[in-house]
Amino acid sequence: MSGAWLTNWGGPPVTTLHNSDGWYPARVLVELYRYDLKNNQVRPGYLPGIDGLFNWAKHFVWSRNEFADVPSSPFAIGSTLCSAFLLDYFFTFRNDPTRGTNATLALQLAKNITWRYLNLWAMDSDRFDGALDSSFLIEPNSGRDWAGLGCANELSWNIDSLVQVYVHTGDSRMRYCLRGILQRWPVLYQPNYKASIADYGGSDSLSEGLGLFDGSGPGRGGHYPYGFAPPLALSEPVGNSILRVVAGAQACIAFCKNGTASDVAGYRTDGSGPCA
Repeated sequence: MSGAWLTNWGGPPVTTLHNSDGWYPARVLVELYRYDLKNNQVRPGYLPGIDGLFNWAKHFVWSRNEFADVPSSPFAIGSTLCSAFLLDYFFTFRNDPTRGTNATLALQLAKNITWRYLNLWAMDSDRFDGALDSSFLIEPNSGRDWAGLGCANELSWNIDSLVQVYVHTGDSRMRYCLRGILQRWPVLYQPNYKASIADYGGSDSLSEGLGLFDGSGPGRGGHYPYGFAPPLALSEPVGNSILRVVAGAQACIAFCKNGTASDVAGYRTDGSGPCA
């Protein structure tokens, strides 16, 4: 592949799609096949495309990067649609006599790719800079404008992916990281002070980056004065409810509003839907 993303890099622009765009039709193909299968009208013509996309996913897990503006590292959002496609594949073909082995591998790949793109700090990176703590904050990539930052923005989608992949794989490390990320998430609000969180304008109140080191982005302890993060679709309790429970093939997780007063215990499931 040749070409340029920006004119000052020289050459014509690259005309291929980002992989993150390509996973959309991948999911559509699986959904069309699954819909027809449910209605007893299997269309095998979808299968070569679905299998080809699955085979590409096996290579994509180990590829360098797909975004021309940040060629130095994987971009976190690259994992979100790919892991969703792999979960779709797993649930569609896990009982298929021909593709069952691939379905098992798809679930493992979803876990691998989620970890690969989760560039988070496991601890405070500098314990001598006062209250600034990098623990469980996530860097989207190592490009110039994002290296050494904890970011909101697209990382909210990675949180949703973490929830989905955790409940279907049961990876306890994911649960641990997810709890930590959500606990630290409020520090990514821009320092625009309101009487309560309810008074903030919306998703544009979070920052593109919180500087964790000297010279990184807005500087140590500074926030970029712009950014966004949509609602956390899979972890926020709905409406006036105080608890949200997300259940999967291997585990479940609960998210409590206004504290940690409620939780779940003793989860049981056969992995195919029914649970208690």
